[in-house]
This record gives sequence, structure tokens and C-alpha cells, in this order.
Amino acid sequence: MKKPMTTDAGLIVGEIFERLAPETLRDFEALGHKSWYSPGMILFGADEPCSGVFWVSFGQVSVNVSDSFGRCVMSYVAQPGEILGLKAALCGEACGITAQTEGPCEMVFVSRADLSAFLSSHPDAAFRIVQQLSAQLGLALDQLRSASTSNPPKPPN
Repeated sequence: MKKPMTTDAGLIVGEIFERLAPETLRDFEALGHKSWYSPGMILFGADEPCSGVFWVSFGQVSVNVSDSFGRCVMSYVAQPGEILGLKAALCGEACGITAQTEGPCEMVFVSRADLSAFLSSHPDAAFRIVQQLSAQLGLALDQLRSASTSNPPKPPN
């Protein structure tokens, strides 16, 4: 198993930023505000406006996607190095997911305005984000295709 890459300040770099120059990582890290969160704290809810992104520095965060009836349809646990709320922050929309700390967590919050300015001045980071979001879209489409083949539509009467 490969050892995770860390920044100069010891933050774990997730897949989204793993090939960026150290200067770019330092610039992003400098934008953030580190805070500790207790177990069970809600970082953001599905219908809340997105004010920025959270970089998981330490701990684990439960991420849940719910349908329009409030039923959880997908969940996963975010690990150190992951950035949460990226799509919503970039699109200026509600989060669409709920993120809750699993245990004690250290998070680095970067505001939407700071993220936008950072991406404008760091095209390498903007391109990595586009690559990652495109890959996530591809996975979501694959899951949709898989779900539709396991529940094929009924022929018309």
C-alpha cells in the first residue's frame, strides 16, 4: 500500500491534488481555516447552501446521499485527504449530501470565494478538479446503468 502524500504542514493530500506542485498545495492550504469537530457534528446538510469546501485533515466523515423522500440511497466514509462539497461550491448550489463526523475530526475549511480565486490563479489545480469531477460523473453514470439493467423497464401495454 502506498504511503499517502502530505503537505509541509502534515495535511494528507487526497487523489484530487496528489500530482500538484508543492507551491500550489501550500497556496491552497494557506486559504484554509483548521478546526476540530466533535463526533456526530453535521458539517453540512443536503439542502443547505454551500459556503465552501472541507478538506478532511484527520478522522472520518460519513457522507450520505438521500432521495427526495429523505431515504439514504448511498453512503460512504470520507477519509483524510478528501475534499467535501466541491461540486456544490463550484456550482453555487445546495450541497446535495449530508456530511457528519464519525469521530473526532480535524477539518480545513476553504470558503467558496477563496476557492474560486485559488482556481483562477492555479490552472493546474482547476484542471485536476475537472478530471476528478469527470471521473466521478463517469462512476455515477456506470452506477445508473447498472441499476437500470437490474431493474429493466416494463414494456408498454
